[in-house]
Amino acid sequence: MAADVGNAYLNAPTKEKVYIITGPEFGPEEGRVAVIVRALYGLKSSGAMWRSHFAATLFDLGFISCLADPVVWLHPATKENGKEYHEYILVYVDDLLVCSHRASQLLNDRSTGTI
Repeated sequence: MAADVGNAYLNAPTKEKVYIITGPEFGPEEGRVAVIVRALYGLKSSGAMWRSHFAATLFDLGFISCLADPVVWLHPATKENGKEYHEYILVYVDDLLVCSHRASQLLNDRSTGTI
């Protein structure tokens, strides 16, 4: 099952302080200095911050990164009949391909958390 993480970069915190001067879309706050606390599309480090945040989230959920290809994450699982297998999540920027006996349940469970 394939999925796209909506507004992916906004899920990752920034590691450095980025300051902006607010524009007219901020209404009465226009012209004030603001600090960016989330990765934004367009910042040079946003992709790396998103990847780091997402990798930490998958690791916390019990997935491990494949040594041969670090964008492939695997997790041991057991079917209802007791047969063991591995669940896979392949990540390309903010697109996911989930290979699992229970892919839709896996995405729903994870999407209500931190992914």
